[in-house]
Amino acid sequence: MVSTFSTDLGKFDLKCKATVAQVFDGVVALVGESIVIGSGITGAPGQPEDLRDIEWRRLPEGELVALVSTTDKSARSVEDGISYKYGTPLKKLKSNLGGFHSVKLTHAAGDKIVASVVRTVTGTG
Repeated sequence: MVSTFSTDLGKFDLKCKATVAQVFDGVVALVGESIVIGSGITGAPGQPEDLRDIEWRRLPEGELVALVSTTDKSARSVEDGISYKYGTPLKKLKSNLGGFHSVKLTHAAGDKIVASVVRTVTGTG
């Protein structure tokens, strides 16, 4: 079989799509790890043991979208470090595991997460 520019381009396109999917899955995994158990990449402390019911959903095939959510009513207070019931800062958590601002710190370090995953997937780091 003779290789043509068109077939080579098609192979390249498939390889790019596969790499993008690997990077996406890796980013989703590292984001989840950062929020739930903490991360040296993001500096996030993770969530206390009682808030680890975070749900991850990957939306329909073909779309690279992931959603993180929780139904725990105290999640916002723990994330922000504020008791919304009393309007006062939280000084410490009931649990010794995890801490405040895991979602914010993870979000702020999104570029570091992506760079780390790209290095792993492409073997450049």
